Amino acid sequence: TKAPPPPPPLPSTGGPVAGPLPREESETKQRRETTAPYMQSSAPLGSGLRDIDWSAVKLVPFQKLFYQEHPSVKKATEEEVNMFRLKHEIKFQGKNIPRPIRTF
Repeated sequence: TKAPPPPPPLPSTGGPVAGPLPREESETKQRRETTAPYMQSSAPLGSGLRDIDWSAVKLVPFQKLFYQEHPSVKKATEEEVNMFRLKHEIKFQGKNIPRPIRTF
């Protein structure tokens, strides 16, 4: 017994069409999936990675200084900042602690 012929192609709607792929596309996709490089080896992923000798690499210094204090945070007085920290039990230590952000 022979399989019935595939149905005629659907008119293009400009977007994805639900339903099974035509047989030729399905076979192509299946071949592509079974020959993916990560499937060709039985070794665990990442097993071919090697350690980096960081002493041989010259890195450019990088410092993340992205925070810019909002004007409403900046204009709060020291007394307002201290009262907010007391009220909300905010504890901190160190130098140059940013002022608390009161709203988002």
